[in-house]
Amino acid sequence: MEKQYKKCIISKQIQLDAIVTFHDSIYKSDFYYEGEMHDFWEVVCIIGGQAEIVAGNNVFLLQHGQAVVHPPMEFHNLRPAGGTSMQALIVSFYASRMPDLSERIFKLTSEIVEQFQLLCQRAKSFFTFTFYNGLLTSVIEGKELEASMFLTKLEYLLHRLMTDGANVAQPSRTQSAQTYQTILNVMEQNLDKKLSICELAARCSIGEANMRSIFRKYAGKGVMSYFNLMKIKKAIVYLQEGKSVKETALMLGFSDQNYFNTVFKRMIGVPPGKYKAP
Repeated sequence: MEKQYKKCIISKQIQLDAIVTFHDSIYKSDFYYEGEMHDFWEVVCIIGGQAEIVAGNNVFLLQHGQAVVHPPMEFHNLRPAGGTSMQALIVSFYASRMPDLSERIFKLTSEIVEQFQLLCQRAKSFFTFTFYNGLLTSVIEGKELEASMFLTKLEYLLHRLMTDGANVAQPSRTQSAQTYQTILNVMEQNLDKKLSICELAARCSIGEANMRSIFRKYAGKGVMSYFNLMKIKKAIVYLQEGKSVKETALMLGFSDQNYFNTVFKRMIGVPPGKYKAP
């Protein structure tokens, strides 16, 4: 009688395709970073001090032993908090599979931190780096197998981090952080309108100069530039849902489709037609 074999199917919750950066750095108390948005994932682990973290429309105060996950196309920023320096381990990557994250803040165990730091050190043996920002540029010749095993280990650590338990981060309680979130909420509620900075300031009950100052601190860009960025991110959603470019522009307060096309391409790098549903 022919023996019957069964397959043991193993599905991966995390599938990494490429590593972009991996570094462990200390940031002085006066460190300034204007923030960024990109098309890959990023995990920021606070392993010393405190950090004020901008994550989309939220501003968190992360303590030593906490991590935050930034999904693709989320504007984010960080700065030391509490008047002291901060140490952060940051890894960014492209992934074709990631768990559905209902939580964004995670607890770091001492074991996870130790394993991340060890892996960060070992990465220097398998990859060439741009050392000033931890940017990985290529796999060292002859180290392809080790690099592949490195990727598997990183997948395991990320899985451990995201499944061992979500953690609650305090919202930043500074007045400027709370005002920043208020402004973002007002922007979110008015994406369909063509508003000037004067009109936005009036709706937020704040002076224009104060609004500009807060945005320089948390967003690293001008108020209207960020408002347009929020509109363009929403435009991508509409286009992928099947709406036309013209319809999308009108829904987001752009009466001139050519201007909408220009803003979209300047911010995303490709024309809006690239994001239309097939």
